[in-house]
Amino acid sequence: PLGVLLALGRTSSYRALRLACTIYIELMRGLPLVVMLALAWLALRAFLPAVWGVDRVDLVYRVIIAFALFTAAFVAEALRGGMSAVPRGQREAAAALGLRDTQALVFITLPIAVRNAAPALAGEMIGLFMSTTLVSVVGLTDMLQAARATTEQPDFFGRQKEVLLFVGIVFWVSAFALSRLSERVEYALSGTRRRR
Repeated sequence: PLGVLLALGRTSSYRALRLACTIYIELMRGLPLVVMLALAWLALRAFLPAVWGVDRVDLVYRVIIAFALFTAAFVAEALRGGMSAVPRGQREAAAALGLRDTQALVFITLPIAVRNAAPALAGEMIGLFMSTTLVSVVGLTDMLQAARATTEQPDFFGRQKEVLLFVGIVFWVSAFALSRLSERVEYALSGTRRRR
C-alpha cells in the first residue's frame, strides 16, 4: 500500500507531493538495506517511543518497519513504470465514459499498471525474500544463522556442508516456487491461456 501511494504521489500533478515522493524513493533506493536495518536497530528505538508513547518498540517490529519502508520505494518505482506504460487511449476512453479521475485511476490505470509491473514486482518479492538473511546483522536469527548454530551441536559436528546445502536448496526451491507463482499470476492478469 505504501508503494502504491508513493507511485501515485510521484506521478501526481501537485509539485510538492511529487517532489517529496521522488526524494523519498531516490533516498531509499540509494541506501543499502544493511544501513536501513542498522537505522532500525539504533534510531527507531529512539524516535518511535516519542511519537507513539511506547517504552520500547520490539526489534522485530523495527526490522519489519525498515523492510517495509525500504521495499515500498522499489515497489513504487515498478508501479510508476507500469503506470507510464498505460496507453493514453485508455485514459481518454475513461474520460469519454464519464469516469472521474479517481475512478479512472482505480478502475483502469492501476489494474493495467499492476499487470505491466507484475514481473518487476515478482522480482522484488524474490529479492526481498533473499534479503531476509540480513536480519542477522541486527542480532535476529535467520535460517542461515540457525543452520550455523545447528552445526555447533555435538551431533552435527563435521556436517557443515550438508546443512549449508540444505539451506541453499530451501532458498532455491522457495525462489523457484515464487517465480513460477509470479508467472502464473502474470498469465492470469494478461488474460491469455497458458501453454502447457
